[in-house]
Amino acid sequence: MSENDPVRSFEQRLQELRQRGIEEQQQRDEQRQAKKRLDRQVDITCAVGCLVLVPALLALAWWGISAVWKSRDENSHRSSVTTSPSPSPSTSMPTIWHLDEEYIYDGETTIWTDKNKFAQLPLLEGVSASDMYSDRTDELSEISGLGPPDVVIKVLKSPRHGSLTFGNERAKPRYTPRPGFSGEDEVVYSVKLKSRTEVAEVTHRIKVELSPGGEWELTHKFENCGEARAAGSTPIYRGEPGYGLHLDADGDGIGCDAG
Repeated sequence: MSENDPVRSFEQRLQELRQRGIEEQQQRDEQRQAKKRLDRQVDITCAVGCLVLVPALLALAWWGISAVWKSRDENSHRSSVTTSPSPSPSTSMPTIWHLDEEYIYDGETTIWTDKNKFAQLPLLEGVSASDMYSDRTDELSEISGLGPPDVVIKVLKSPRHGSLTFGNERAKPRYTPRPGFSGEDEVVYSVKLKSRTEVAEVTHRIKVELSPGGEWELTHKFENCGEARAAGSTPIYRGEPGYGLHLDADGDGIGCDAG
């Protein structure tokens, strides 16, 4: 037995080392598991803390901002009470005139050729400038405020049945109808404020006709066809002096053509 003692002693020693290694490995595994459990608990605690803490911080920040704004409003209110309620001229918005289609209307003029041979066209009548920062308006044809000196007028389409003559007052040119013309004519022009870039297009219509009295006199030159024949004016065609519906019984445009 004494011969096997060293061998047995070596095997026992080896077995002890193996057992110790296994125990140490188990301890290390247990430590790792414990650390993982601890880390997991820490993560859960942090998450719960964040869920509770973040809303609280947000609420605190909102309360702080609200308190600051409330303080500023109170200070502003005290300042407005202690100072004059009327605004300072230096802080009021400047007046900037411009042309807006909402305040621009076409014009119209009537010429009674038995009374006048020409007429002055008020090209700026019905044309107003408006303030960009308020509801103020200024009609350009009026003397006060903005007026013809502040405006540039350019003819885009001349009248077809008459002539247009500009004098010193460019906003009121003279329109002279062509001899014998009766009907409607028009002039198209642009309006621009000298201080602005926008341009507005305007149309001014012209009615050329006899006055009511002149129309009656023209169409009732003869009371009947007997007077017309006695004057040697029959037949009378529509458009000629003396023609009237009371002389054109059949409505063919020829008066006193029968008998």
